[in-house]
Amino acid sequence: MSKTEIPITVRGDVDDRAVEQLRRCAEAGDATAGVLCADGHVGYSQPIGGAVAYPDPRGSAPYAVA
Repeated sequence: MSKTEIPITVRGDVDDRAVEQLRRCAEAGDATAGVLCADGHVGYSQPIGGAVAYPDPRGSAPYAVA
């Protein structure tokens, strides 16, 4: 299901599982970028402290955090 590599920005020292979780979330749709903040950690679907950016008109999706 992988497409072109989506840029993922990670701020701070976070669990590798949270980074992988964000990558899977970004690859599941038509995301253009993702970010994981310093307090990021594994969540139910998207990591807590993570956000995914989509092309207009959807914008970003920090609300996807479960």
